[in-house]
Amino acid sequence: MIICAHCETSQFLHITESTIEFDNGEMSTLEESYHCTKCDGNGVYWYFFEKECVSGSVELTDERPRMIEQ
Repeated sequence: MIICAHCETSQFLHITESTIEFDNGEMSTLEESYHCTKCDGNGVYWYFFEKECVSGSVELTDERPRMIEQ
């Protein structure tokens, strides 16, 4: 799961841009830009040939989603 590193939730993340590339009919690359509407943070998620990485104000986690009170 992708979460905001500052808010520690995905609740306020919005995908602002998404790019998908295919190789031999299968997805090889996915790039998504995220914006958090709560803290105004920005980050990028990449999936490249079965490897994932992030930069900016987003993190990858195995935790279940949690909601925070506004």
